[in-house]
Amino acid sequence: MKSLRQGGLTLIELLVVLSIAVILMALAAPSFNETLRRNRIETAANGLLSALNFARTEAIRRGVSITVRKNGTQWEQGYFAFVDTNGNGSQDTGEALLRRWDALPAGYTLRTNSNNFANYIRYNARGEIANNSTGGYFIVCFNGQLKGAKAIVLTPVRAVMAGDLDGNGIPESDSGNINSCN
Repeated sequence: MKSLRQGGLTLIELLVVLSIAVILMALAAPSFNETLRRNRIETAANGLLSALNFARTEAIRRGVSITVRKNGTQWEQGYFAFVDTNGNGSQDTGEALLRRWDALPAGYTLRTNSNNFANYIRYNARGEIANNSTGGYFIVCFNGQLKGAKAIVLTPVRAVMAGDLDGNGIPESDSGNINSCN
């Protein structure tokens, strides 16, 4: 009678394949982590830019002041937009909450360079920033690193994403490199 040989992998073949897979995953992990970090920074910056554009649009549409206020001691703890009828930057009784944005993941910061934006940004009925006539910026960083950070530059009428014009990985405002994540 003819002997039938069963197909499949031997234990040694399986161990070789698993070893190669582990090596490839170990090589890919740092790249994956960097991609994840960049995506989180981009998402956080776009979230704030979206919130500011939402508040500006609502202020114009409703014809009243709309405020975006931080939801704790730092902006990275989340923020919310509300109708600011009396224009004081605080949500008082009867002032409608419009939307909330969640906190950033641990290790990510969202800071501003302007004391006028330390707690809130208020848009008037014309869509202009009412609590700072000169503008400023917000910056999203991971572990205090400027390289790879994203910044939102605020002018009196518009918020825009800052570019990296010189290719050094650090966003620039009109006055040059943004030099702090604090």
